[in-house]
Amino acid sequence: METWESGKLEVIPVTPRHKMVQHKLLDIYSVSEAARKAQFSPVIGNFLKLVFERSALAFQSLHFQLDRNKLAPRFRVVKVSSPMELVASWIALEDIQEGSGELEYVPGSQTIDEYIFEK
Repeated sequence: METWESGKLEVIPVTPRHKMVQHKLLDIYSVSEAARKAQFSPVIGNFLKLVFERSALAFQSLHFQLDRNKLAPRFRVVKVSSPMELVASWIALEDIQEGSGELEYVPGSQTIDEYIFEK
C-alpha cells in the first residue's frame, strides 16, 4: 500500500487501521475477489475482445481510499512491450460528481510525442 500518513510517500503492508487513512492500493485484484469481479466483468471483457479480437489481460490496477483529489495521478507512464495493444479503463465504485476524483481527459494530451523506453 502507498500512503502519505507520515507526510511523505511510504509503501507499507495494509492493516485494519488503514480504513480511515489516505492510501493507494496497487493490484488489489490479486487479493480481493470483489475487485476481480469488477475488473474482469463480462461486459468489460466482451468489449475489449471486440476491440482487440482476443481476450484481454489485466496487469495493473490502482485503488484510492478517501481523498482521491490528493491521490489521483495526473500523469501516468505505463511501460509495455506492445503499446498499441494497451487500453486503460476506470470503474467507479461509488457515485461521482465533478471534483470527486473522477477520471479526467487532458485536452491535447493525445499530441504528446511517443516516448521510447530504453530496452
